[in-house]
Amino acid sequence: MMKTNSGKNNNGLALHRCRFVEWQPKTVTAVAFSGDGTLMAVARDTGDLELWRVCGAADEWFCDFVVPGSAQAQSSALWFAPAVDDDSDSDSDSDSDSDSDSDSHSDRDGDDGREEEKKQAKKNAVESNKAVRTATARERLFSAGANARLIEWDLDQLMPKNVTDTYGGAVWAAATSSDRSQVALACDDGSVRLFDLSGEEPEYVRACMKHEGRCLSVAWSSDDEVLVSGGVDGTVRVWNPKSGHNAFRITMQDHEIDDVLVWDVLALGGPSSGANGLLGNGVIVTGDSHGRTQFFDMKLGTLLHSFPNHKADVMCLAASNDEFTVFASGVDAKVIMFKYVPGRTAHTGRWVFSSAVRQHTHDVRALAVSPRISASSDSAKDTVREFVVSGGFDARLVVADIAHFAASRRLSPLPFRPPVSVSKDKRLLLVYHSRTIQLFRLGSVQQQSIQQAAAQLAAVNNNNANGSPSKKDNKKKRKGNKGKTAEQRAQHEQQQDASAAAAASPSSVGARRTITSVAVDKPYEHLLDMALSRRQGTVNIACATLSGDAQWVACSDSMQVKLFRLTHADDGSSVAATKVDLPEDVADVGANCLRFSADSQTLFVASLEGDLIALDLASQTIAATCPIGTNTVARDITVSARGDWVSVLFASGCGSERSRDTHLTHMFKFVNHANSAAANGLPNGITKHKRSVAATLKRCANVPSFAKPITAFAFHPDGSVLVVTLADNSVWLYDVVRGRFTDWSVEHSNNVQLLFRRLKERIVSISFDAAKPNLIMLHGHSFLTVLDLDSPIIVNDSSTSAAVSSKKRKHAAGGGNNRSFHKRQRAMGLAKSAGVQWSAVKYALTADKKSVRREAARSSGMCKVITKYSPVLYASLLGADEGVVVEIPWLKVIESLPPTLLRVRYGT
Repeated sequence: MMKTNSGKNNNGLALHRCRFVEWQPKTVTAVAFSGDGTLMAVARDTGDLELWRVCGAADEWFCDFVVPGSAQAQSSALWFAPAVDDDSDSDSDSDSDSDSDSDSHSDRDGDDGREEEKKQAKKNAVESNKAVRTATARERLFSAGANARLIEWDLDQLMPKNVTDTYGGAVWAAATSSDRSQVALACDDGSVRLFDLSGEEPEYVRACMKHEGRCLSVAWSSDDEVLVSGGVDGTVRVWNPKSGHNAFRITMQDHEIDDVLVWDVLALGGPSSGANGLLGNGVIVTGDSHGRTQFFDMKLGTLLHSFPNHKADVMCLAASNDEFTVFASGVDAKVIMFKYVPGRTAHTGRWVFSSAVRQHTHDVRALAVSPRISASSDSAKDTVREFVVSGGFDARLVVADIAHFAASRRLSPLPFRPPVSVSKDKRLLLVYHSRTIQLFRLGSVQQQSIQQAAAQLAAVNNNNANGSPSKKDNKKKRKGNKGKTAEQRAQHEQQQDASAAAAASPSSVGARRTITSVAVDKPYEHLLDMALSRRQGTVNIACATLSGDAQWVACSDSMQVKLFRLTHADDGSSVAATKVDLPEDVADVGANCLRFSADSQTLFVASLEGDLIALDLASQTIAATCPIGTNTVARDITVSARGDWVSVLFASGCGSERSRDTHLTHMFKFVNHANSAAANGLPNGITKHKRSVAATLKRCANVPSFAKPITAFAFHPDGSVLVVTLADNSVWLYDVVRGRFTDWSVEHSNNVQLLFRRLKERIVSISFDAAKPNLIMLHGHSFLTVLDLDSPIIVNDSSTSAAVSSKKRKHAAGGGNNRSFHKRQRAMGLAKSAGVQWSAVKYALTADKKSVRREAARSSGMCKVITKYSPVLYASLLGADEGVVVEIPWLKVIESLPPTLLRVRYGT
């Protein structure tokens, strides 16, 4: 189906509305926060790990990058650990140096100066490596799951760094001690196994006695003196972590309930914990398969409270940082909050049910509470927040501020880097999944049909501008025609139309944009399915892209890069893919980002070994290489239209001290000297090592860092201007040649943010039309925006402040309806600040008062916001007045998920 919506021109914008892409949601299996709360790790059932940048405001949380995994190694537990202190390593290195020096002292005669130089060089190298490790390796990420392996992840290389056997089979849960130096694993053989994380590699410590069956959950007390576990045998066992001996056990079964599974446990406070003395001896919290959340005395093992608030299994628990608030959720998709009410003594306090929310549609598998996060960088107004995050089968992450638990927010489950690539010349669409790549040809429609639809839209808009009757007017007509003959009704309607036309004028009635559908003459075609090998050890695709001439497809994971040549049939009915051999320097290294040049002559690869590689496609040789560093992850690449500028966006990652709050963008100058190869004295510019010297790639400068994460970036068609969008939906234009922001950006970038501040989603993609370079299409997961750089926005601060002062005076006088008056004044102030007439948004105040701000922003001449298409996986301009939108209908996604718990709903 093709949608046509009118714009400033009469032709409108024809959008291919694609709903044929099969996108499968990825279940959330585990969530964990770093020690300082700035990073959140999310595990999916496909084996992928997502690293999210956490901000003080939930609407600015952003997925930094994805570590590709495999479905055979999905994680059921995640945790962060502090970096290893390298002082001992450097000391040992120095000791070994001194020992070697003393041993060889007798052999040195005239080489003392040279040996001293070697010693000093080695010492400097050790200190340099130590400084790099201290600056970059701030946090270590670990995971464990069904593959019976404890894995430490290298967040620079996006692959496992250390792999250790758990010695107990699959891992169901994990918990770290308070200082995060040890981790306890709940294993499939029924044991709780402890590992030490203070060294370079996890070291096995001991195992506690086994449950009679699988061990499903484990938790440490606050003072690290007690270890609690739960299993399929229906018991909760309390252990001494220093000896591994069982102190006592709590049996959950009784004469009415059998076969209880203890899915999760918490250990709050502790016998020797002074911080939470209000909890007395400490509290054990359990969630079981009968929907009960129970609280036990940690020292005596007696039941304190039992809350059967859930209708099915309680799968996960989490506690706030002060341990006075507990969250529980599970199969019924309801997150319940319990609070501790202190009494006069530690033994008279009690736990009570506080509130419950249901933001998920399916089972909740993971709950986590963030450390206390500063919500503002201004120390004078600094506030601290705690967030609780939940996730499950519906693939959504729900974030709620504990202080405002009911006001939770859903994070989009769609990927922040769209897995879609388009060939505008051939009108082909590439979509990649975990291990498959699909190729589609877009449908076509006659230009005459588009022009007719656009003409109809223009006529409708003209009628609106000339005062066409509204729904309210039509309702009045129908009401006034009751009890009249047909002749009387016709005469009455003519009088109503004449009076409306005489009173209406273009300045008093705002023209409203409309959208219509045009049937395609030729539907889309599914041309190709490429299934990559799934042998043991393979991981999911990290990136795949299609060249502009649709002759090449490149894909990569964390282990290798592959290139395919596409052969099209003469009639265009089919496409065949042939793998192309690449140089070992490219094929045998993993990559997180790939990008073809606009002329489809060069492939740029950001390898995980820290190099930016330019691959010449004609000869399949390396044209140029430039180091980009190994301490951060390249998140995306964009290439200018002329191919002379390459920009690499680096994720803030887990450890980069310099980029903890910003994303760095490096600029590279690419010059192709293929036409002057003979001038270099080399035939065809190729050396005997299959490395081309007919091109140069040199790092030039960096784009200034921003306080907010970069969500998308792309080069303007003019070639030297980089367009950047941030997590607050602001748009910035940076001239890489002049090394400064453009005049438009200096004047309007902050004002554009005002138009998008009410949108809940972030901008994730930028596209252009070469024929109209000043029209920019931006899209988020719930909206499309066409930004016109030739229509500046005017912000009138004085008029806004005047409106606010008038509102205060009116409120002080106590006249009129205060609520409607306040809304009207806010709408007028926003309309004036956006540079539009009050009449353009006045109708929204009477029809739908809640959408006043949104309609005022849409009415701005600078940009048009479309929220009709949702959720949007990808959107791009294809050419003059034509674009493509890839939608993922959420109802279709819900149908692909497992059935939910049957709930009785009122009225059904």
